[in-house]
Amino acid sequence: MGDYAESKPVEPAGRVETGACGLFRKLACEVAEELSYDYPFQDDANMTRYLQHVRTLPADAKEILA
Repeated sequence: MGDYAESKPVEPAGRVETGACGLFRKLACEVAEELSYDYPFQDDANMTRYLQHVRTLPADAKEILA
């Protein structure tokens, strides 16, 4: 068995907007609304942009941010 960097997903992970992140966003917005909280949309956008950046890194990347 290889290490994490060598492992391949069994099925496509999907885009940041649709997979687990999309589900989290949908549910978090509903919970925030139900509890009268403000959902941190700017934090969400920043994290989404970061995750999209990480997805585009080459497999042999040594750093996340240059």
